[in-house]
Amino acid sequence: MRDFAYFIRASLLLGALIFLQPSSVRASTVSSSLSQPAAIGLQNTEPSSLRTALLLQQTQTISTTATPLPALVAPIGLISPTIAISLPVTVEVTATPTVETPSSESSATSGEAVTLTVQPLTPSADVSTTQLISEPLGTPLSSEAPGAPEAAAPSPTPTPDPSLLDAAYAGVLEGTIVANRTEWNVTFFVDGVTYNLAPMRSLGLQLARLSTVMSLYNCDANTPVDNESCFWDPYLFEQEGFYEVVNGAEVGGPISLVLQEAGSPPTNQVWIQNRTGERELLVFEGQTYELPPSAVQEFALPGDAPALIHLRGCIEVGDESRCEWSPQSVESGVYYGLVELVSAGGLPNSQITTLELRPVIDDEGTTVEGPVQLLCRLQVPAVNVRSGPGLQYLIIAKIRGAENEPASVLVNGRDEVGQWLTVDERIATGGWVTGSTSFIVC
Repeated sequence: MRDFAYFIRASLLLGALIFLQPSSVRASTVSSSLSQPAAIGLQNTEPSSLRTALLLQQTQTISTTATPLPALVAPIGLISPTIAISLPVTVEVTATPTVETPSSESSATSGEAVTLTVQPLTPSADVSTTQLISEPLGTPLSSEAPGAPEAAAPSPTPTPDPSLLDAAYAGVLEGTIVANRTEWNVTFFVDGVTYNLAPMRSLGLQLARLSTVMSLYNCDANTPVDNESCFWDPYLFEQEGFYEVVNGAEVGGPISLVLQEAGSPPTNQVWIQNRTGERELLVFEGQTYELPPSAVQEFALPGDAPALIHLRGCIEVGDESRCEWSPQSVESGVYYGLVELVSAGGLPNSQITTLELRPVIDDEGTTVEGPVQLLCRLQVPAVNVRSGPGLQYLIIAKIRGAENEPASVLVNGRDEVGQWLTVDERIATGGWVTGSTSFIVC
């Protein structure tokens, strides 16, 4: 009985172990137990017939009382019964189309394959082909850094109407003379007054002192003053001096106006400045030249020998006049001033007007000194200029002042008594005016 009880306990223990193991191991364990009865340990049981009967009974008991295996159930949530897939599709159309969005549905159950069904697109409008862009949308940038803009010289100011310029520069050119030898407009100020000088024209200034300071704008007069390359340069001005404004910049460089004393021309040239205050005609080498008031004309001579320039000479009697050309010799390398001389004629109410070339700067660059002159001011509106020192001489000219300002006159000397004064030849050649302090003060 003890052996039988031991056998029962061993069987129960074996069944518990089999139940706690996984199903696959459990099945193999049961089958191995059934196929190997000697493993249970009934070696001492006698007789053998009884042992065989017990083993058969144990086999039947295990077969009828074994706990059934649990059924396999699919894990919850691993396979969804319905799967929906959306395929993104981009379509370009020329009109607003109605496009059916494709849909796909598939049903799946545990252990079944998933089948996808995609319906083709059916657009309701024609789809146009997109054209490729063959040109760049923007301007490509340069790989080089842009440089600073080059400072270009300003364009010369357009010349106004010549007749208007002639009126602005009418009058005898005398005193301290400034000639603009450039094609630019010049501006400067002296003694608190600002002056503008047109291209290729000249001004005569009456300075109150023997010397003063003149400030010259080194750029064209129309250039803004805030330009960094433009500034005012001071220069010393001498009374009765002769100066020129030239461009001191290098060829092709920016403009740079400078003031310098007038010098002599090249040895094969003659320069003539019109100081008459009117347009004048000259004849040189068979050609006629017209000189505007205060302008400078350059003449190239064929050689070093003196040349001839023909100037006009006219005689006036009443309202009639007759003119002819008179030759005058000029030397190369000399700067001349063209002046007008007026003298009394041999007939009553007649006068002779001639043009004359006076040397201003010789071929060595030295200023030619003229006669010593005094500037006198009239005390009356007008005075008569006579052909001699006395009332018995003919009246050959008149000196008149402005409405609000009396006239001024240059005198060269006086007679022995000091009652009559000789006037500048540009007023009248050989002319005399009274020296009475009631009429004139020097």
